[in-house]
Amino acid sequence: MVNALYPELMSWPDVSLRRMFGADCFLSRGRMFAFAFKDGVVTKVAKDRYRDALAVPGAAPFESRPGLIFGRWVRFPSLDRASSKDAESLISWLRLAYEAVLTEPPRRRKAKARSFREQR
Repeated sequence: MVNALYPELMSWPDVSLRRMFGADCFLSRGRMFAFAFKDGVVTKVAKDRYRDALAVPGAAPFESRPGLIFGRWVRFPSLDRASSKDAESLISWLRLAYEAVLTEPPRRRKAKARSFREQR
């Protein structure tokens, strides 16, 4: 399912793919906006749209561990048997997440930690 989304997501400006936490994550300017997870995709959702996202059939709050909801991230189900309308809906949620991270400042790389010897 997610493999079918790769060409679409990678065609958006400034999108990169990085493997993190055992999953393929989609980032823009260093900020993650979506990632593949088991049988679906998880995307960041704006606070004012969270309830709308959960109203999508099959959508659920993303739990990093059972019972532990991870921020405003929503897990959308697999598109394996979905209609084109469902696919378009998921892409629109992904687009909203992507556009939201574009409004945030780019991530700065953390300064390399100095060794004990360098600190003296």
